[in-house]
Amino acid sequence: MNHWLLTLDASTPTTVVALGRSDAAAPQAAVVSTDGANQTSEKLTEHLARVLRSCDITMSTVGAIAAGVGPGTFTGTRVTAAFAKGLAVGLGRPIYPVSTLEALAWDARDQEGAHHEVAAMLDARRGEIYGAVYEWSDGRHALRRRGDERCVSLSHFISDAQLSPNAVLIGTGVQAYRGELDAAHPFALRPTDGLTAKGLWSASRHALQSDPVAPEVLAVTYLRASYAEMGIHKPKRPMIKSPFV
Repeated sequence: MNHWLLTLDASTPTTVVALGRSDAAAPQAAVVSTDGANQTSEKLTEHLARVLRSCDITMSTVGAIAAGVGPGTFTGTRVTAAFAKGLAVGLGRPIYPVSTLEALAWDARDQEGAHHEVAAMLDARRGEIYGAVYEWSDGRHALRRRGDERCVSLSHFISDAQLSPNAVLIGTGVQAYRGELDAAHPFALRPTDGLTAKGLWSASRHALQSDPVAPEVLAVTYLRASYAEMGIHKPKRPMIKSPFV
């Protein structure tokens, strides 16, 4: 069924909001912005209004919502999921989870059609990356993930991934470790600042082939504990116990 599809992701340094017909190869309107995780909640509403104006429709016309669920920045991922849940509940629309790493891999596939193996890598800081390997299925015209999404050091990821020499590596993880990758590995490298609208759109259209999830059970992907949970970021104020609990 052809309907208007809204998709959004703020799990990388680049926030993407895209809108178009679900049977179209590219969105009709998109906003790609480097808002920063702490500004995501304020900017998403602004970006949504912009794409709706560009398509000359209202939110009530949108038939389905796809949301990037990470892995990625903790704040951006949580805000994306909460924002998408609110829209889905308020409008009674189905919601489809989209892996941020898969959206990144689709971007490489869309740019480099000859590559059948893609390693999507996001800089996870602290000497680690979020990574996953995808293979192109000609029969399904889709990417298939090989193995799990992981949060590991670059060396562990490369040694365990068993990539072919003609694999393409894409993402902010490539940007962060470009020198190390150039010096030791033969792969095609595509450093990026985050997602593109085309990659997120392709991954979202593929997600429509699966069943939607209930908004209340939409879950984000955390591959490691947050800085707050690890005690790296301390609360600025002491915790106050509610008298009502």
